[in-house]
Amino acid sequence: MYHGLYDQIVSDLSMDNHFQCVRWAIVDVEVGMQDHKIHDIGALRCDGAVYHQASKTDLFVFLQDVDFVCGHNIIHHDAKYLFGDETHPWALVDTLSMSPLLFPERPYHRLVKDDKLVSDQMNNPVNDCEKAQELLFDEIEHWKSLTQTKRDIFRLLLDGKQEFDGFFQLVVDETTDECLSELIMSEYRGRICG
Repeated sequence: MYHGLYDQIVSDLSMDNHFQCVRWAIVDVEVGMQDHKIHDIGALRCDGAVYHQASKTDLFVFLQDVDFVCGHNIIHHDAKYLFGDETHPWALVDTLSMSPLLFPERPYHRLVKDDKLVSDQMNNPVNDCEKAQELLFDEIEHWKSLTQTKRDIFRLLLDGKQEFDGFFQLVVDETTDECLSELIMSEYRGRICG
């Protein structure tokens, strides 16, 4: 579906020593509106493997060699149903939180489920994983295109926020020691009021 961009990003990431050993998966959970129980789970792993069942236990086996679990609204939705209050070994990467930060000109994210507007059938979580993967790759590509100063500003402003921490770990972006106000003045000089 998005193989050209996927291949380019995988190629770019493979040149980075960190990404030679990073293992990730995209997960989407479909929960019943009335019973609030998991009805279906989809997952795509970085090696191309696909998971499509409703068993959390089997999903955790599928994810056992993964470092990052990514998803669209995974932190405030899917994780609640998958893990509850239990600890888990994965860093969570949420594409929902990063999307408006990196693409403020897009009022809506790509994952509007337009293919289901006229249908009352359950969403297909594997399809949603593919869309979330495309968005994640777009976010990584856009993040790398930002100036280092702008990345430092975002990192300093959002450090310690669970919605962003996983993404920063995934792209290996560490907090700078520089002064935030000086970075903002440097990056936005002439574009905002001093």
